[in-house]
Amino acid sequence: MSSQIILLWTLSLLAGPQQDPRVALIEDQLARRGAEALAATDSLLTSDPELGQKLWLGYLRAHLLESLGRTQDANEALMALLTADGELASYGRLSLAQLHAQMGHPEVAAGVVATLLGQGAPVALVGTATALLVQTLTQGADCRLLGRMEAWEVPPDERRTLRLARADCVLASGDTSEAAQLLLDLLVGSTDDLVARESAQRLQALPGALTDSPRAPLLIGMAFHNNREFERSTDYLDRGLASLDPETLTLDVEEVFGYRYASARGFFWLRRYREAALRFQELAEVAHTNDLRADCHYQAARSRELTGDWKMASAAYRQAYLADRTGDWSGAALLSALRIEFRGGYESEALELFEVLRSRLAWQGLAHRAALFLSSSDLVRGRADRAADWLRLPATPTIVEELLYWQGRTAEMQGSPYVAIRNYLEILRNRPYHPLATEAWKRLRSEEMRPLLVSVGQQLAATGRRADLHSAWLLLGDESATGRSVRERLRKILAADKRVKPYLRLERIAAAEWPIWRAPLGRSGERMLALGVWQWGEPYVLRHFPVNQPSLAFTGSSLLAEAGLTRSSMYIVEILNDRLPVWVPRTMLPDAFRRLLYPYPYRQTIRQFSKRAGVEPELLAALIREESRFDATAVSAASARGLAQFVYPTALELAPAAGLRRLEPADLDQPRVSIALGATYLSRLLQQFEGRIEHAVTAYNAGEEQARLWKSYCYSHDPAEFFSKVGFPQTRGYLRKVLSSLNQYRELYGSGGDTLTTGGSSSSSSSR
Repeated sequence: MSSQIILLWTLSLLAGPQQDPRVALIEDQLARRGAEALAATDSLLTSDPELGQKLWLGYLRAHLLESLGRTQDANEALMALLTADGELASYGRLSLAQLHAQMGHPEVAAGVVATLLGQGAPVALVGTATALLVQTLTQGADCRLLGRMEAWEVPPDERRTLRLARADCVLASGDTSEAAQLLLDLLVGSTDDLVARESAQRLQALPGALTDSPRAPLLIGMAFHNNREFERSTDYLDRGLASLDPETLTLDVEEVFGYRYASARGFFWLRRYREAALRFQELAEVAHTNDLRADCHYQAARSRELTGDWKMASAAYRQAYLADRTGDWSGAALLSALRIEFRGGYESEALELFEVLRSRLAWQGLAHRAALFLSSSDLVRGRADRAADWLRLPATPTIVEELLYWQGRTAEMQGSPYVAIRNYLEILRNRPYHPLATEAWKRLRSEEMRPLLVSVGQQLAATGRRADLHSAWLLLGDESATGRSVRERLRKILAADKRVKPYLRLERIAAAEWPIWRAPLGRSGERMLALGVWQWGEPYVLRHFPVNQPSLAFTGSSLLAEAGLTRSSMYIVEILNDRLPVWVPRTMLPDAFRRLLYPYPYRQTIRQFSKRAGVEPELLAALIREESRFDATAVSAASARGLAQFVYPTALELAPAAGLRRLEPADLDQPRVSIALGATYLSRLLQQFEGRIEHAVTAYNAGEEQARLWKSYCYSHDPAEFFSKVGFPQTRGYLRKVLSSLNQYRELYGSGGDTLTTGGSSSSSSSR
């Protein structure tokens, strides 16, 4: 093997850059031939040290040694890199520190990584280096390494992390006064991040810390609030507000109002809705702007609504509208009041509000939502006379599937089945995995509609137009000769479209054909990419595997997926997918491409905990896909963490049922922990909502009470009605994504589901 590499390099002097010796090294790694790649690397380093240094083969050698379990040899190889020039030494230093941390030598790892940070680590390495230093300090490394940290060139987030580590070191030394000041300074800087939560956690345990600074309880309360630990946050906020002395008050009115507002929100999230409503009502009376006054009335109304006091809730929503008739809360307040009035039986009052909503162009989107609410309410109760008028709406991207579906239902009731079929087919052509596509299939397979499908399919097939052929294939399926013939005609039309043809022929590009070998690699990450070290080459994959060459981008995505970098892999194929016209049937694309779009990492763990919890594994996989893109270190704006995105208090509540005895915040980043919690919570929600997946998924995102509220808006058990009555755009989008992904996972990975596979008669109905 090594002689082949040397021969390739010799030939490259004559044949050009496509014969780069790294090609064979990449191929060996991709084929899991690590020993062969190492032997070839050693041979190149021996025969041409200058070339080896130029190509950074010394780093590759260390990387391969570590991957083969030869820890001591890897250590020696990395030590040799410390005298290298430029960024290669930085990569070698960080890898050496990581290796010693794994070997149980935190003091050595800390010294190496502190030197790296002190010398000015490349930006790409700073986050990993900072996290490693903090980890080793908690394992007993020398805190004196932080002595010069203020001079280190690190971004603000990493600097806060290091300052928290320094506070821990001071605390460990017994100087509680200095530690308290350091922790308080961190909270003054920000109360929004995990560093703030950890600072608050430490401050509350320090004697005298709360009395030395009157702002301390308020800052601690805000840190817990922003990390969604509301039991603790409301206690500290109320304590801090109660202790403020009006005579010596140094806080301005807006700041005090902000603390009071956060406390009221805390009671809301603690499900103490009556107390939250009273607090918001009090805040509305002292609010210093119309916008804030409207906001407080709106939050009071939400609290009232969740207690079941719809009369008071409607009145409060109207107050929110009147407080600021053209402000940010006015349209939302009108829509909320409309829902309550209509569902409560006060239809004339609701329709008056509807006319007000339709009176302003700025409220057009809210008026559309109201129209869908009203028309779905009528249609599920068997009334179509008003719905037709309400549904005369522009087919905007946010409502097009709902509009087509409910217009189809209206057409059915008005005796126009062919119009209904046309509408349902449009959904199925463009969004076949959408939850309303599932409902459209149910309508098409009803006793009334089924007899029409074959004749409609044959008529559409006769036109020869692309959209009609697609519709005909959906109706006829692959079971009939006509359906198979239609599919082949459709495929030929697609293959003739220059936008589509490359996608139908997606395939992995051989390493020797990658453009990277002909490109200047000026950045260190690019040089790592050319060695197959995907961890550091990840940011440059799109540069060398561009989406304007679909098979090349598909190759880059595949490489990232195989390296466990799922989120980045998905990012690339999602760009590719978005460049493809929506009307192209994704089932005609290679399954390998679709599996990159809907990957299934941690499959065995997901199935293990799903089986234990009694939930469908593909549902949990679909949920994790939308929650975190399978990124175990994901952190949301609401401080939810991990694959299944839990905040710490919720995780603590679920831990016993999930079989987790002891749980720390950092444990949420562990895949097994997060998957176990996700399966447990999903199981609980499915039990509470009697197995209704759409309700459970909604509750996962918006909370159980909110899901029950939207359920109470419904007149039927129709999933389509519930979908259109989910009130938050973000939650409705989340529900659409999870259920669409569920349909994809069922189809790709073998579980059942009422969803499209190839044609209409081929949809699966079994379940695992």
